Amino acid sequence: MVRTLIALFLSYVLLAAAPAQAEIKLGSATFPESITLDGTPLHLNGAGIRSKFIFHVYAMGLYLPQPVTLAEAALTSPPPRAIRIQLLRDLSGATFADALIEGLKQNQPQEALTAYQASIDTLRQAILSHSEYKENSVVLISEDKNGTVHITVQDKPLVEPIQQPGFFSLLLSIWLGPKPAQDSLKTELLKGSAS
Repeated sequence: MVRTLIALFLSYVLLAAAPAQAEIKLGSATFPESITLDGTPLHLNGAGIRSKFIFHVYAMGLYLPQPVTLAEAALTSPPPRAIRIQLLRDLSGATFADALIEGLKQNQPQEALTAYQASIDTLRQAILSHSEYKENSVVLISEDKNGTVHITVQDKPLVEPIQQPGFFSLLLSIWLGPKPAQDSLKTELLKGSAS
């Protein structure tokens, strides 16, 4: 009995002494400094807030295996990789889908859009299948080691995995391309570290 009590006490002390998972807070959104995807630890390369007019729309974090500070390095980084988006206000499915398509058009040549049209259409229809995305919903766009893209909303799959190589980088260009959704957000995502 005494040994059991000592073991329990030591377990409690060790747990209390263990460092808590570090997080970055942006408004009401929280981003862990690291996540594990496909058995690989990914580090928060940077995080920022997307604003439109005076409104905060969402907070976003970019997770990569190694820190980078250049857009090209992030766009060509080997998988796994992930984008974590937490909504800071309610967003309609139509607004979400339109912003995605507009971002792709701004940052990709027509031939690239044509090559990925089927995957883009699949994703657009999946986004539109929800009339509204609620504030604080978390959208995770991830690329596994095989280059397959998985998209979840609140940990539930939004669409069947998209197995077209390069699709993750195509989506990432919305935020890191030559005409990003927001210059200041691009800067924050490319800080190379969470702090």
